[in-house]
Amino acid sequence: MAQNKIISISETDKELYKDKIKIFIAEPTQGLINYVPHDNRKDFFLHIARLEAVTNFKFFSGTVGRLTANYAREIIAERCLEAGMDYILWIDDDMLIPFDLFERLYRHNVDMVMPLTFMRVPPYTPVMWNEIVDNTDPVNPGINFQPILEYEKDILLPAGEIGFGVVLQKVAILKNIPKPWFFNNTSIGEDIWFCFKAKQNGFKCFVDTSFAVGHLGVPPIICEEEYLEYKEKGHIRNRQRMDFTVHGNPVRKENAING
Repeated sequence: MAQNKIISISETDKELYKDKIKIFIAEPTQGLINYVPHDNRKDFFLHIARLEAVTNFKFFSGTVGRLTANYAREIIAERCLEAGMDYILWIDDDMLIPFDLFERLYRHNVDMVMPLTFMRVPPYTPVMWNEIVDNTDPVNPGINFQPILEYEKDILLPAGEIGFGVVLQKVAILKNIPKPWFFNNTSIGEDIWFCFKAKQNGFKCFVDTSFAVGHLGVPPIICEEEYLEYKEKGHIRNRQRMDFTVHGNPVRKENAING
């Protein structure tokens, strides 16, 4: 498995790996939090090395260091597209993952998919949303993002938007989504914005509800149990998550200035 701070593949390597399914394991930023669960990933990377030896997968991994998440994701996505990667496996540095994470997500063969993931601070809601369009103002319609609080277990659940703490994404979809992919002038996160743009251009997000990953937070590790306990106590409301205004249709490929 090749490891780079910022991905760079030579023309020789491109020829060498042209028949491989190429996956870049991306940790967008490092050093922005006080805890980095790399010990949790030893089994994961050992498993990845074994998997690479007996399959047609070729794995790369790396980061861009101390950058804001939107800038880091933009650089990684751009380099992966240029390098001919097939997938990006996004894993934030505060996530705890199972050793067989890649296979669990890859088997679905969808544009973007994540395991159940939860906010690391109360009320610990799942990081998956559906948007509701508010047409009160027909000129500047607002879009509200509502968290998905109820979900069936052990299914592949469609979602409007998902958080990018742990996500397997097909690189090819970047060709049909206007740039910049992860920057926006609203108050929403770069991952939600990217998913919203992707959806407007025909791509879909999913959640594998058969397993959950841990999120380092308060208390130390947040997983499904913390969310359900908080919910049982009546602390969860189906509240509006965020709100912004869309002018015209700026997120479709055909309307993009920099597309």
